[in-house]
Amino acid sequence: VFGSYGVMFTASLGDSYAITETLVRAAPMIFTGLAVAVAFRAKFWNIGAEGQLLAGAVASCFVGAIPMPGPLAMLLMAIAGAAAGAAVALVPAALRV
Repeated sequence: VFGSYGVMFTASLGDSYAITETLVRAAPMIFTGLAVAVAFRAKFWNIGAEGQLLAGAVASCFVGAIPMPGPLAMLLMAIAGAAAGAAVALVPAALRV
């Protein structure tokens, strides 16, 4: 059992590459958790955060596949991701009102 924990620790925090990979893979879930925390503080239940994250990621990938200059691509990808996530949240929000 302790050997398994040692391998898990070494694989996730063993060197600078492992730490970077751990942070890169954890960042979307950390930000999704922060978004849900904001909704819960406002007394709203948001159980669709993972779907909103995936919809935003798919929309960003589609926009990113279009050839355009880098800064413009990053801006449009962020806008498309936010719009897709908001569109997924729009249906439950409209039903709540």
